[in-house]
Amino acid sequence: VENVIAPISPSSPSACEKHEFLVREAATSAQPYAGDYFCKRCHSECDGCHGASAHDCDQCINVLYKGECISSCPSLTYTVNTTCFDCDRNCTLGCTGAKAEDCTLPTTPIQQATTRSTQATLPASTTQR
Repeated sequence: VENVIAPISPSSPSACEKHEFLVREAATSAQPYAGDYFCKRCHSECDGCHGASAHDCDQCINVLYKGECISSCPSLTYTVNTTCFDCDRNCTLGCTGAKAEDCTLPTTPIQQATTRSTQATLPASTTQR
C-alpha cells in the first residue's frame, strides 16, 4: 500500500515520514503526476530506508543477515547485537560463534552413551591423567 496523496518537491525529502522514502515516478501518459516525487513505504523490516527492499534499510527493526533486514536469524547462525552471522561450515546443530570450537555439541542420550563407550575403549593412559 502506497502512501501517495500529491507530488512532493525533491528539495524537501523530510516531507516523507520515517518509514517512507522519496521516489520519482517514471513518466508515463497513464499517470497524472508522471515524473514527480512521492513518498513510498519502506519494507516492513526497515526502521527508516532509502528504497523499497529489505536491503535498503537504514536500520533493521529486528535483525540484519547478509545485508538484508529479516524477522529472525536463520538456523546455523549466531547473533552479535542485532546482526546474524553464519556458523562454521562444520557445525550441524548451531553455534555460539564463528569458529568450529563454537559448534553446539549433541546432547541426546544416545550420543552421550556413544561418547562414554568410546572413552571406555581407549587405553588407560589416554583417559586418565
